[in-house]
Amino acid sequence: MNWYYNEFIQVYTFKDGDNTNLLLYSYGIQDGIGGEYESLEYVKGSNSRIKIGNDIVDLCKVMINNEYYIYVYCDDSYVSTMNVNYHRYHDILIYGYDDQTQSFDVFAYNGSKLKRFMVSYNDFISAYHSKYTDRFDNYICFCKKRENYDFSINTEKIRWHILDYLDGVDTLRRERPLLLSPQKATWGINTYDEIINMYEKSFQQQKLIRMPEIYCFMEHKKDWLNRIVYFKEQNLLNFNDGIYDNFVELKNCAEVIVNLTIKFNLKIENNICDKKLLNKLLYAFQNCLELDKTALMLYYNHNKQIFNNL
Repeated sequence: MNWYYNEFIQVYTFKDGDNTNLLLYSYGIQDGIGGEYESLEYVKGSNSRIKIGNDIVDLCKVMINNEYYIYVYCDDSYVSTMNVNYHRYHDILIYGYDDQTQSFDVFAYNGSKLKRFMVSYNDFISAYHSKYTDRFDNYICFCKKRENYDFSINTEKIRWHILDYLDGVDTLRRERPLLLSPQKATWGINTYDEIINMYEKSFQQQKLIRMPEIYCFMEHKKDWLNRIVYFKEQNLLNFNDGIYDNFVELKNCAEVIVNLTIKFNLKIENNICDKKLLNKLLYAFQNCLELDKTALMLYYNHNKQIFNNL
């Protein structure tokens, strides 16, 4: 939890074709899997498919027996326990197996939410070796928690990431100037403009909003509430009742946005143009934006003496 709450303060959006992606920023995240999570050790597989046929199942079982998780990309359309009826190249996490049912225990996006479910060995073989994945890097990675790993919270990093967020600073460029930022990236508080623009554009084109981005938005606000409580428990940073209430209100506002977005998508699916609903969403985002700025500024100023003494 030290590592988790030390990270993911900053957020950024970037364009992928017509899509606007919202992601949590972690130092090193641009290196790809295998370097960013300091609490894990990795056996990094190839970016191309490991061509061992059905033996891919035995390889995964050997790694699980040695306390590794398997992070792998495959074609979800071959997984009968997933709600995907089209070719989709996506990541899953395999964390266990059961030879009696001939299946893996998996954690992945199934529908619009992360879920735990089972994937048969045969389905996994087909999904991993799908011809559709030939156009992509067929990534597989084995990772496990480092033994006797002690991660200390970096309060100075937290300070700078809060300021970056409030000022819309490109944290990646500041921390790693030689690395390129994602295409057309916006950072921190400025991501609200991109998200609002995404909703307006989706309404005009009657196009569904991608839910992973909005769940990510909500989780960021939820984590801020959990983060300030955790830091107080660790005797690192503090808050008063007013600041706490601001973060609660921020979290609640983000949850309202998720629920309104689900309704927004249902309307589009039924070919209904509901301008009032769009306006409700835009108002909620503006409210969330003000709460976000207020809560973080009050929190930062409340702990200013601690930050200034770093």
